[in-house]
Amino acid sequence: MVLEGQETIRIDGRENTGSLGDGKYVFRLYDESGKININRMRNRTAVILNNLIVNLGTPKEQADIIVDSISDWMDGDNLARLNGAESEYYRSLPNPYDAKNMRLDTLEELMMVKGMTADILFGTKENKGLIQFLTLYSSTGRININAAPKEVLMALPEITEEIANRIIEHRESFEFKSIQDLQAIEGINYRALAPFVDIAESNVYTIESVGFQNEEKKGYGIRAVVSVDGSGAPSFKYYKSPAEIRE
Repeated sequence: MVLEGQETIRIDGRENTGSLGDGKYVFRLYDESGKININRMRNRTAVILNNLIVNLGTPKEQADIIVDSISDWMDGDNLARLNGAESEYYRSLPNPYDAKNMRLDTLEELMMVKGMTADILFGTKENKGLIQFLTLYSSTGRININAAPKEVLMALPEITEEIANRIIEHRESFEFKSIQDLQAIEGINYRALAPFVDIAESNVYTIESVGFQNEEKKGYGIRAVVSVDGSGAPSFKYYKSPAEIRE
């Protein structure tokens, strides 16, 4: 993405900074196609999601519970998966409720799912929050290799940190025109990776920004999800303050 009169702004969640008067600002842009679409949970999606949760610092056993429980939360039956939960479990809680058995309307609903915690979803000082890498808005269940943040790349099959860095380095100069272009990246297992990725962009973007006055460490932030139609006109799908951005 190129802002008028400015340098190219990458849409993979990297941090951008600038100054304004006596203050400064930090912002990140994400193309939603580079995130994991939680509303399109399939076996492939579940594998990536599980890897991501573990990579962000959650034990594998708890990640298995979260992933199976998310699938159970959205499916239309009352049959719990091996590590999941349906209404029978949620009705046993001190404040009982039923499994939704429908797609999510907001990512914050994940707090109602068995195994999920605020630290996992929203992050801590030590670990990033899962919510930064999930979406409800991309058009497919695959990951856009041109827009995926490093954390999402590393959740893909057989993508190490070293290979993720090579992918990011490549797209600094040349966007991938097809997924076949990935075969040029040293260490890629193309056959294992191909079913999980594409290069399809979305018209939906997340904007995270925060402004700081003078030398203050805390600032006023927002997270907004914006859809852009064919004429370039934006419309808000989601808006929340504060965003999960801190200095």
